[in-house]
Order: sequence, then structure tokens, then C-alpha cells
Amino acid sequence: MLAFLLVFLFTNLTAFPQAVSAQVQYSEGNSGDHFVYQPGGSQEITGILVIAHGTRHSDEIARDTSKRFLLRWTGFADENGLLLIAPVFDDERFGNTGGGYGGYRGLFGRDLAADEFVIDIVRHQQSVHGLTPSQFLLYGHSAGAQFAGRFTVRHPELISFAVLSAPGRYSYPTLSAKWPYGAGVLQRVVKWPDGTIEEVRVRGDLGKFAAAAGRMFVLVGAKDTSTQPSRPGHTGTNRVELMISWLGEMNENAARQGYQDLVRGYIVPDIGHDSEALTPYAQRVFKEHLSLN
Repeated sequence: MLAFLLVFLFTNLTAFPQAVSAQVQYSEGNSGDHFVYQPGGSQEITGILVIAHGTRHSDEIARDTSKRFLLRWTGFADENGLLLIAPVFDDERFGNTGGGYGGYRGLFGRDLAADEFVIDIVRHQQSVHGLTPSQFLLYGHSAGAQFAGRFTVRHPELISFAVLSAPGRYSYPTLSAKWPYGAGVLQRVVKWPDGTIEEVRVRGDLGKFAAAAGRMFVLVGAKDTSTQPSRPGHTGTNRVELMISWLGEMNENAARQGYQDLVRGYIVPDIGHDSEALTPYAQRVFKEHLSLN
């Protein structure tokens, strides 16, 4: 099994502080809303980082959750000249569609598929800021990490690098399991909360899964061991076991198709399912990537 569980020496890590004068803009759209943060000062924008939030707290709306996640990255954006984009995956347009399909987690959307929505807002912000259309960075935690992983295996050509923080589900590189848990054909009727009914037909591409492998890194806390519901294609009972099995299968698929760059991961000691505690590790991984590119 080609599972690589190491990379950097993660020592004495602290998150980049939130920018003191963080100016966050909120943009509404018919297909979905999003936040944008432009790095402070007069420095040139060198790239874009999309931040996919996790499941909202019970006392939050999705807009609050998206902004909370974005603010943790403003200091990192200032340090590295990154434009931050945080989509708002609200329940009305991107919520759980039932049957384990998870709305935006599986790239589903009521008015526009979640992946196409993100592509649209990235292209829009590139135009607004005079940036040449190019690849971007992608980060997600938990449900947002499921989105990030599936976005990357669907659109590897758009992603320069993605960090998945504590996903509880993956799309495995197998045709024996239907999307979103594998690359097999999914055909089903989706009913959204407002009564909108949509017929979807989706399948993965094992070639794209292979191309995506070297563009991803997975972080999971060593204490993140709560039992996860069984899903098709998955091997393992908790987030740590699932990460190890997915790394192995992704890398075996990539190797079979001649790719040398493989997905890597790190099990973070003494941390559970905690997005804030895992953030400095995600920032460290991105920093290393940016220093090499």
C-alpha cells in the first residue's frame, strides 16, 4: 500500500494571527454568496486561496460559518499575498439532500452545482482584480474537506494544491462505488428543501483521480477516532483509518497510471476533530508548497 504519512517537521506551530484591520467583503448572487478578503497593504496579489467551511454550529447560519473560517486565514493571506474567497454553502442551495449525499460535500447544488459555483466566483474575482485565469489553492475542513477532495478529483487542472482537514468521507478511486463515494455512475433524483426536484447523473474519471493525487495533502487529528457511518467504497471506521485507506488506494491508482506525485498525509498528535487547532498545520503545508513553486 502506497500510503505516505509524513512530510514536514511540524514543531512549535502557531497560526498566523488574524489581520488587525481585516476588510472582508460580502457578495450575494443568484446561485450563491461568498466572502472575499484582499491582502492588506499595497502588495501584489500572487494567487487565490478558496476556503470551504465545515458544518455550521447550531447557533450559526452558513454565512457566519464561512466568515469565521475565512478570518483565521487573513494573516496568512497578508503574509503570502493571497486573495481569499470563502463560498457560503447555505442549506437552501447547498444543504444535505438526504440519503448520505451531503449537498455541497458531493458537489451538489440546487441552482448550480457546488463545484461550478466555486469556479464561477473564482473567475469573477480574477476578473475584478485583473488576474489572469489560473490555478488556485483550496482548503476545506470536515464537510468542507469532502468538498475540497471531490472538487480536486473532478477538476485537477484547476487546483495548484489542496489541503483536506479531517474529512469523514472520500470519493475512492473505484468504479464499484457510485459517486460521491467512488467514481461509478450515479443517477438519482434530488429534492431540495424548497421542493425543487432535479435529476442528476454524475460519474468520476479515474484518470482525473490519478492526476489529482499529487495536488492534495490530508490532515487528521490522532484523537479524531469517533466511529463514522459506513459508506460504499470506504475501508475504516474512523477518520484516521479512512485517511490511511484512501491514501493507499489513491496512490495505487495514480501509480498504475504512471503518476509519480502522490497524495500525502499527516496524523496530528494530541488533536481531535478541531478545525481551529488544525489550521496552523494546514498553513504550514501551504507555506511549504508556496516556497517550492
